[in-house]
Amino acid sequence: YELLEKAREGDRLSVVVDASIMALIVANALVVTLETVRGIESAYHGFFVAFERFSLAVFAAEYLLRLW
Repeated sequence: YELLEKAREGDRLSVVVDASIMALIVANALVVTLETVRGIESAYHGFFVAFERFSLAVFAAEYLLRLW
């Protein structure tokens, strides 16, 4: 629970979790943008699907942990 809340001073793990979630959000925005380019989407379709599933799992876990 404490890992998902605002980091206290000196709580490095919480800072890493926050930074990882932010990086995943940015990466998702990049992937969604790249999927709109037909040539890139067709070449990396498998990667995009896997990345979207991974992202969904991480965001769902974060959401459920916040509810808990």
